[in-house]
Amino acid sequence: MACCDHLLVSMISCDQLLVSVLPWRRRGPSAAMFLAPMVLVALLLLSLPMLGANGQDLQSNESGGGLVTGTISLLELTRAQNFGDPIYYVNEVEGKIYRLVFCAGMSRDVIVIGIPVTVRYDKIENGVMYSCSVPMRNEDQQGPQHQRRALLGESITTPLEPRVLIYITTFCGYNQPAAATAESIVDLFYVGNNTWGNRDIATYFRTCSYGKVNIYPSKVKILGPVQVPCNGTLKQPHPFSGSTFNTNNCYANDNLYKWHVWLDSWAAANHGINANDYHHRIIILPAYFAFRIPDCGGFLGAATSGKWTWFTPTAANAWGTGLMWWDGSNFGDHETVLHEFGHAYGLAHANVPGGCYTHDQCDWTCAMGSYGGQGIRCFNAPHNWQIGWGKSVLQLNDEGLPYGNAKEIFVPPQLSAVSSFVIISTSDMPANQRLFISARLNVYMYDLPYAWYNDGKSYITIHTYNGTENMSYIATMIVGEIQAGATWRDNFSSIVVRFNSWQTDTGAKVTLCRRRANTENNCYDDIDDDCDFLTDAEDPDCDIGGSRDGGVKRTPVSVGEPSSAPVSARLRPPPPPPRALPPRPSPKPKMPAPLPPNPRPPPSPRPRRNPSPPRKPSYPRPPHPPRLVRSPPAGRGR
Repeated sequence: MACCDHLLVSMISCDQLLVSVLPWRRRGPSAAMFLAPMVLVALLLLSLPMLGANGQDLQSNESGGGLVTGTISLLELTRAQNFGDPIYYVNEVEGKIYRLVFCAGMSRDVIVIGIPVTVRYDKIENGVMYSCSVPMRNEDQQGPQHQRRALLGESITTPLEPRVLIYITTFCGYNQPAAATAESIVDLFYVGNNTWGNRDIATYFRTCSYGKVNIYPSKVKILGPVQVPCNGTLKQPHPFSGSTFNTNNCYANDNLYKWHVWLDSWAAANHGINANDYHHRIIILPAYFAFRIPDCGGFLGAATSGKWTWFTPTAANAWGTGLMWWDGSNFGDHETVLHEFGHAYGLAHANVPGGCYTHDQCDWTCAMGSYGGQGIRCFNAPHNWQIGWGKSVLQLNDEGLPYGNAKEIFVPPQLSAVSSFVIISTSDMPANQRLFISARLNVYMYDLPYAWYNDGKSYITIHTYNGTENMSYIATMIVGEIQAGATWRDNFSSIVVRFNSWQTDTGAKVTLCRRRANTENNCYDDIDDDCDFLTDAEDPDCDIGGSRDGGVKRTPVSVGEPSSAPVSARLRPPPPPPRALPPRPSPKPKMPAPLPPNPRPPPSPRPRRNPSPPRKPSYPRPPHPPRLVRSPPAGRGR
């Protein structure tokens, strides 16, 4: 915009100059003929932006441009109805925080999260920084996530005893009561008397982390209900360019973050609480607040990606802190807490190639996908590995998995042991890619990625993850899922996975192979070139015209070409079955009826386990509730 404004001013100057030059024609046509075009050319040259050696527009500080060094964070929204553009913030090393808006067309793949970068911005207006340049990585600097990234996959990087600060809130001008009480939160976290399936969050975390992460009652502080004022001013110090906030919207004026900062000050003044002592800070919003307030997007939950940078270490908490917002219409959903805490731990979403109607949260085997199944599950294998909750039972590279040599292995059920998945990384794969092979099945009560009628069925799941120590905030992808007797082939990695059988004591019996051609390449070398599990004379490829032709090279494997069917088409997750609403301890407005799932043929009758756990409703994007009329606060007009 600065360039355009400058050009516009210059063109206005040209018009003014022409008015003064045209009368020269009466005095001397020859002078006007030569002088006017020369002046116009000069003005046009002056109006062009100066370019650097790399062709970038060099904005001066006078036009509002400049450079800033810090880290970029992303506000993650769960099941938002209106996705819109990603919401970024840049956190300066000096402590200031700005909303960061990139030009249209900027790919998310070039915007790195949580590592030191330099951002070249064009202007800052009302606390919003605008940039059309790709952030430049600062390899020699160490950001707040550096220690976690340096240990990617090597050790546990989450708090072992999370400290949680919970604010029960109401909002000025929003005529809805608090969505929870202290008693209902205690029941949800530890008891489970009035929760869906009598589950509790503490046991959920302990189960999915293999007993490593324990949330104790003494480490959870519940405050409120407290009303956030319609208009307020933050006390100094704070990281924002402006001090005022309101409750009219979520993202304009950084309101969503400023509510957290205001509540932290309120907690310190009224309860002597230091919010920096807590790893997680949760605001429980009134029911449907995120759906009815302008520009909130209609989310069920939201969280910062990685740790919130406005943080001072304390004796109780040297790890850091993450911020979470929880819409009251979704209060009681255990998986929302694991999902949003996962973002604070540096986990991106879990997806399928091509996405689905829930945007990039489509992996039904992971809480970071939260799609379908029975509405509750643990993390997938790559996310478990990323934060150190799970370990590999086997890692294979070029040497461990040579071409054409089938390798039989056992993959234990994921929840049966900390070391439960296989990692493959070969030179045939795209840069930085790892292939994760895990065995999944429904394990009551907390890991239920499949519908109840699939109880007892086992699956081999194949995921990819391209994260590195320097760029770990990348979505995982589920690229394959097979049952016993099936084979998965992938031209992108040359890997073939055959699920032979399931054994209760050891898990899945699997054969792996790395192919180097689409057909048998040599019929006399004891190598299964095409990984069809038929070697040399056993392979029909070697029988041409009744003779064995072992010396002729055949079609090489087409690495990088798609398989016979698009992966996303093979993996499109089924619509979730209907589930009943979780009971709530206090009367609350009814949730609107969820969107009906796609019809599916009814399963054949079979005896059900006794007792049968109630099934929670899935959370497709809920429809907008009836419009709520905001009432003005006392002393403020409508």
